[in-house]
Amino acid sequence: MAKVNFKRLRQGASVPANTITDPRDLFNALPEKVSGLDYLRGPQDQVLAAWHDRRDERDLVIKMNTGGGKTLVGLLIARSWLNEGIRPVAYLVPDDFLTAQVTTEAGRVGIATTNDPRSPEYQQGRAVLVGTFAKLFNGLSVFGVGGSVSKPPSHSLGAVIIDDAHACIAQADHVFRLRVDDDSEAYSDLLTLFAGDLKAQSPNGRDCCRNR
Repeated sequence: MAKVNFKRLRQGASVPANTITDPRDLFNALPEKVSGLDYLRGPQDQVLAAWHDRRDERDLVIKMNTGGGKTLVGLLIARSWLNEGIRPVAYLVPDDFLTAQVTTEAGRVGIATTNDPRSPEYQQGRAVLVGTFAKLFNGLSVFGVGGSVSKPPSHSLGAVIIDDAHACIAQADHVFRLRVDDDSEAYSDLLTLFAGDLKAQSPNGRDCCRNR
């Protein structure tokens, strides 16, 4: 049987939710949770406690079983960052279906979200941006690309959560991979350009270049 921390419950009831940075206390203090969301599951509580102890580290990876409630964990972390003053915060997922799922879950606990990266709520840290991974990783990213696109400072990300990161990695590989048909003029030009490298890499490369 899980133990109930009544001290945390009392703290959550008396402190405004927008000032709390411990995500577990934040959950208890959220005033607009739907009925039935009275406590975190064991794995959620444990993961959030471990994350909070390491919150100052960069590039943390959280692994949870399917159905373990990782969406709520991610949203509480995002809201915790905003309360700490780290803003803006984006929560990115592989596709539009999961975008809707995250937005729905946020509504159940009363965490403000938006799908518009230009909204004042997102840029000023009052809401978490929920969108697809492609919003960040593409040649025309709304966050700018390597300083080559003029964007106001508010577009700089304070923090980002990538849900289902393994699926997003596959998407990034697809987005940045160039495919050229072997019967096109561009293919012949590229083959000529890289002929020396292909010959150096393998015997197959030599045959390919000789045949073309």
